[in-house]
This record gives sequence, C-alpha cells and structure tokens, in this order.
Amino acid sequence: MSEGQRVHTFPVRIYFEDTDAGGIVYHSRYLNFCERARAELLRECGIESMSMMNEHKCGFAVRHAEMDFIKPAHLDEELIIESRLIEMKGASSKISHLIKYQNDLLVEIKIVLVCMGHGERPVRIPDPIRKEMVAWQ
Repeated sequence: MSEGQRVHTFPVRIYFEDTDAGGIVYHSRYLNFCERARAELLRECGIESMSMMNEHKCGFAVRHAEMDFIKPAHLDEELIIESRLIEMKGASSKISHLIKYQNDLLVEIKIVLVCMGHGERPVRIPDPIRKEMVAWQ
C-alpha cells in the first residue's frame, strides 16, 4: 500500500452457509464477500450502482480476478475485508482486497473492474464517477 492510500474496511461474519462440512469457508465465498465490500467502498465514494446505471447508462463488471489463498477462515469468525483502489485507467479500475482474521492475512484478491455500457462493451468511466473515485483514493 502506498503512503496516503485510503483503506475501506468491511466486516463479514462467517455463517454455516459459507462453509463446508468441516466449517471451512468455501473458496468461492470470498468473492461474494469482496463484492459486498466493493459495493460499500463505491458507496463511500458516492457511487451507487442504480444511479450509475440510470444516470450514466453504465455499470462495473469484473474483468479479472486473482486470488491467493494463504489460510482458511472458519465458521463463526468475523473477518475484516480491507479494500483499496490501487489503479485507475480509462475504462477500468483495479481494487485490492485483503481478507483478515485477527490481523492475520487469509486471502488476497485483486479485481479489475471494467465500466460497461448498455451495449455490453467497455466504455470510459464517466468523469463524475472517475472524479469521486480518484478523490477517495
């Protein structure tokens, strides 16, 4: 993390539905947790999905996901997801998610989001949205 880069934190409790029979979190659930954290990070930036779709006729879609599993999470644990906007380009942004339990890093996920227009083609991130994201960063 670079100096001055903001971090958004989001708590997630692990429920039975998130785990296998041994009480260990399914690998795919981490993407769900990060989706919620990312939505809240964007909301903190002043960007809500419905207004983005209605006013700007576009929305973000995951283009690429890279996951590094370090340690498992377990039933009933409360995780913290630390999210950072780490890169902005014309039509895309990159977000890093660190999933931790009691300060131990469990999973690192890097997501590339692409701004998609209604024609299902990448479009430049609208200037008002870019401005809010860069200001938050």
